[in-house]
Amino acid sequence: MSKASNIQKMIDYLKVKECVTRDELATLLNVKKSTISNYVGDINADHHYLIEASTGRYGDTD
Repeated sequence: MSKASNIQKMIDYLKVKECVTRDELATLLNVKKSTISNYVGDINADHHYLIEASTGRYGDTD
């Protein structure tokens, strides 16, 4: 899938399920967790949506 279609799929998924892990999104889109972080940065930079990340139990932002 293209980056644009992955980002749209991610936004649509987050509209339905507000709290998810990077692992879950990476599995859904078949990409690496670092790619999910890049997508979040791109989405937040465009100011169309704001996606907040929180630190997980063991210090990672899942």
